Amino acid sequence: MKKLVAILFLLTITLFAKSQANKLFAIKNDGKHFEFVQIDCNNDSVTVLNQFQNSYYTLYFSSCYNPILNKYYLTLGQNLKVLDALTGNLDTMYVFTSINPQYFIHIVFNPADGFIYGIKYNQATFDETLAKFDPASGVFTDLFPITPAVDVVIGCKASFDPYLGEYYIQSRNLATINIYTGQVLNNIPFQNQANEWLDHFAYSCKQQRFFGLTNNYHNAENYFSEVDISSGISSRVNASPLPTYFYKHYLSGSTIDNFSDIYYYAAARGKLYGIDINTGNIVYNHDYGPNFQFLFLESASPLYCLSDYVKSISENVEFEIYPNPGTGIFNLSFSSPFQKSCELKIYSVKGELIYFQRLSAGASFIDLSGVSKGIYSYELTGQEFLKVGKLVLMN
Repeated sequence: MKKLVAILFLLTITLFAKSQANKLFAIKNDGKHFEFVQIDCNNDSVTVLNQFQNSYYTLYFSSCYNPILNKYYLTLGQNLKVLDALTGNLDTMYVFTSINPQYFIHIVFNPADGFIYGIKYNQATFDETLAKFDPASGVFTDLFPITPAVDVVIGCKASFDPYLGEYYIQSRNLATINIYTGQVLNNIPFQNQANEWLDHFAYSCKQQRFFGLTNNYHNAENYFSEVDISSGISSRVNASPLPTYFYKHYLSGSTIDNFSDIYYYAAARGKLYGIDINTGNIVYNHDYGPNFQFLFLESASPLYCLSDYVKSISENVEFEIYPNPGTGIFNLSFSSPFQKSCELKIYSVKGELIYFQRLSAGASFIDLSGVSKGIYSYELTGQEFLKVGKLVLMN
């Protein structure tokens, strides 16, 4: 029965994702005129959902999209707009100066827990803190100081891997931060044989691969490239330069449609391109111009990634914490071989992370003897699965 429910849920998600394929959300900018729009690449149409009065351009702009609630989040650094992607209505605007008096920049949405993650940045001291924000309650939480600091200047593009719980920021370097420990896992310069710069960083959670545009300024050429997160090395997916208008505007926008495997890239003068991430070929090219650009593209159909999470109930991964209920020391049992280490996270009923551990195939127990009695939830996250369950602690 559980398997049937999972299959039906997967089918429902997949059908919805297909209906949203090749639809994008963006901010259309013409000078000081800003509009929240939906772009339908299936019929080359733009629908204005909302117009912003008295808006302004800031280097701290960033955006992310919640596919579960159909919300588009736009931050200007010291405030965050919550926009309903179905109606275009401004649901609310949070002003961070009254919540936490710093800038909140380079935001990403985590579909695994519903929080927005980003960097709290102090302009006076240059201190950086990994932080999360609950758009449902308005609660802002400092997580960890980022040490050593990462580069957060203009040109940064943040991304996120919900499977591994890793936050990535692309600037002059590529930095990886674990959201559960705050550890800066790497902070390395981008590299490739042609010494090209990389921008418009985007993540395919369907394929768990990172892409972007590498630029050769001398020849005014763009190449579609894949990035190795562990080394910072980028390699061209297609050896030929893209037949696109060469334009390096950091905030113009890029996103990946995880249903169609298309990387969308907005250039100046209203041009929008779609690139097949498997071949590097241009598969979409439309001129919406001429006197504006699309900022902060977000795909409307990332739910395919969440359907991968339904693998969570994966018959191939057997995992158990016992005895359950227990008094503090819990044994672990898993029969599936692990290609990479997994992560075990335990949450309180309020959603607070109270325990984190990276597990390998040799792990045998966890110690919760210092944790208060109660009912907790756990997640075991691997590269392609998520196991969830309840844990009862009695002491």
